[in-house]
Amino acid sequence: MKSMMFSRGRFLLSVFCYLVATGQFVCGQQAGMFDELEPLFPDSGAHNGKAEFSSTVPRGGVAGVHLLLDRLASDSEVTVESAGAVVIQQLLPVDVQQNTGVESRTELRDGKLNPHVIRRAPFQVFDAIRPLPSGKALADGSGRLSLRLEYAVQRDAEPGIKKIHVTLRSGSWKQRVTWNVDVHPAVVPDDQPGYTNWFSVANLASYHGHEMWSEGHWKTIAQAAALMREQRQTMFWIPWGDFIALDSDGKLAVDQKRLDRFAGLFLKLGFEQVELGHLAHRENGAWGAKHLVTSLGKLRVDSDEGKKLLLDQLAIIRRFVLRHKLHDRVFQHISDEPLSAHAADYVMVAKMVHEHLPEAPVFDAIHCTDELVGAVDVWCPQLDIYYRHRAFFQERMKAGEQVWIYTCLSPGGAALNRLLDQERTRCVLLSWLLMKDGLSGYLHWGLNHYRKGNDPFKETSPQFDDKPGPSRNFLPPGDSHVAYPDGSHLLSSVRLCAHRIGMEDAALIGGMLSQKDQSEMVSKLILEPRKHELDVQAYRNARKELLDRTSP
Repeated sequence: MKSMMFSRGRFLLSVFCYLVATGQFVCGQQAGMFDELEPLFPDSGAHNGKAEFSSTVPRGGVAGVHLLLDRLASDSEVTVESAGAVVIQQLLPVDVQQNTGVESRTELRDGKLNPHVIRRAPFQVFDAIRPLPSGKALADGSGRLSLRLEYAVQRDAEPGIKKIHVTLRSGSWKQRVTWNVDVHPAVVPDDQPGYTNWFSVANLASYHGHEMWSEGHWKTIAQAAALMREQRQTMFWIPWGDFIALDSDGKLAVDQKRLDRFAGLFLKLGFEQVELGHLAHRENGAWGAKHLVTSLGKLRVDSDEGKKLLLDQLAIIRRFVLRHKLHDRVFQHISDEPLSAHAADYVMVAKMVHEHLPEAPVFDAIHCTDELVGAVDVWCPQLDIYYRHRAFFQERMKAGEQVWIYTCLSPGGAALNRLLDQERTRCVLLSWLLMKDGLSGYLHWGLNHYRKGNDPFKETSPQFDDKPGPSRNFLPPGDSHVAYPDGSHLLSSVRLCAHRIGMEDAALIGGMLSQKDQSEMVSKLILEPRKHELDVQAYRNARKELLDRTSP
């Protein structure tokens, strides 16, 4: 019996030593480190994480790791200490009220169970990221806290392992974890596919406690713009309704000072491309409308009054483009998601743009194809539409036109998107998909388009049709926003960071590999339109191979 007890004790000691040696959870550990692409929930346990974690990052990239702390005193203060240029942040949970539908929107719309979700709704998942400049945060009422560490690697950094020791303290409790950042010799190129998130200027005021165009509002716009650029966004938009209006005489008046300040703010941050806001929209807002009306004044675009207003607006826009020397950097939107029903109006306006604003290719999210040939210069189909008409869009690229993709309401199921109940690797692989088919960029409408009166942390699937009574028209979770309001600041998210990782990869794939090698590399993870390798470790292995193949 003694020998059995001794053997059992020696076995347990061996297991304990193994766990310590491998960085796995050990008895007494209250903090665990996780890959930033692993979804974490408020009920996740620190014991599933590691006391020592390793990340590989290219030069010019950003490394991230997440920490979970539990079994702390309720509402206790936690101090995080680390030497060097490590940015300490807190992860905040958000509610997921409904699951994404199999095809689009939510399951309530489809009436089908979607098996391709990370958890059944309702649940909470960590997504919002709040900076912690003081290095201090409060555990929640159950003694839990989730953190994010970021380490930005300079392009000229010395390759090799950088050991980052992080000390966590709360009362008499103390634990140290180690993050090994392997700075890889590969360098992320500047060039990458185009990338834009449409943002609400009004929400950057109302959801942050500002009056429109107050100095506080301008500061929040500047902070939001810096966030977008940090996440490798290349393009920003100018919604004309914020800068041009009809005066009492029915003539267009431009707030030149405001427009120049707004554009200058983004251009100074290094944004490469400018989206010029929509000139028209559907008559009466009806989806299948036969006619378009001007965005300013709501005049039929085929009327004499409507044509004159458009010409006057195009003249204002062209003066702006020439003054800021944006000749080869601007794109003009006409009307969002045009259909066959009003294609004739769309084509007419496109001819006006081509003639009176020749510096700006026509660029729109589109829902029809053949009717717009010759009108659209930069095609941006919804991902599912792209796959349905893939041969058409490949022909447009052969004709010298650009093709982007966008997501909005759909796709759901197993397709790529960046919704809250999906794997974070899907956000990454959206950029790999661009490289697979030679697409020029990605557009998403929802940086911060919260519905009026909604709490962006709790209402992530808002109703969007404004119809009274019961409705099945809800946005899929997180479609309306990938950034969150927090006082005067706009917060980033785990999904936004994951998309940035994918853009880093796309820059490496497109800038450093031959066409043949690009196809081979991307095919490791992008298998079919609705079949992808989403396992985090499989992605990490593929990324390591990519870095090795693109090293100088």
